[in-house]
Amino acid sequence: MLHAFRSLVSPELSIVQILPQTDRVVLVARPKSAVSLCPCCGGQTGRVHSHYVRRLADLPWQGRVVEIRLQARRFRCANPQCPRQIFTERLPATVRPKARRTTRLGESLLAMGFAVGGEPGSRLSRKLAMPVSGDTLLRMVHSAPLPDFVAPTVVGIDDWAWRRGQRYGTIICDLERNCVLDLLPDRNADSVACWLKRWPEIKVVAATVRAFMLMARAAAHPTRCRWRTAGTCSTVWVRPCATRSAAIVTA
Repeated sequence: MLHAFRSLVSPELSIVQILPQTDRVVLVARPKSAVSLCPCCGGQTGRVHSHYVRRLADLPWQGRVVEIRLQARRFRCANPQCPRQIFTERLPATVRPKARRTTRLGESLLAMGFAVGGEPGSRLSRKLAMPVSGDTLLRMVHSAPLPDFVAPTVVGIDDWAWRRGQRYGTIICDLERNCVLDLLPDRNADSVACWLKRWPEIKVVAATVRAFMLMARAAAHPTRCRWRTAGTCSTVWVRPCATRSAAIVTA
């Protein structure tokens, strides 16, 4: 009967027992592999040193919290020259070392944190049977690895309010990837010109009329054309290319 529930857990694990409780479902599981790789020297060993239990939070099942009680093992390294003679087994497809939630649950919570933030994400997670605090969501977002940066070629520039009516800055976005590139502390043309000089790959700059006034002062001979979207008049500035004539972007 337990084979029918094997899709509930990672392929690295097998379910030993299911313990339904009032507020959650507890899955007792153990690793399928009889051997493990030493994280220090990479040697394979099947010499078990001891056992212990790891409690892992996992994705919900039928609207109920799921807890995995993993019967984990410690191994003895077979390499006598290895500085780490005893190590805990690694399950890279299931959970990271020392983590208290499975990798797939962590990915879901991270996506929730990016989408709605800390406290809203915490309230949503409780509704979805993946309870987590807002502070934990923010820590996960802050510790998430940054994606590989690609030099922008089409950017948008506009002003934005640090404090409405008192202090304004400049926001620069990558229009091809729909992400914010930088926040400048002021609306000064020199700041915009300095930032543009750092990225010679930029060919097209889209801006509102107000932001275009900054670029007009920041560039010597811009080539311009106009386009309209949603009734708002905007300006597209095409940086001239040294090797070929600049193309004019039209609506």
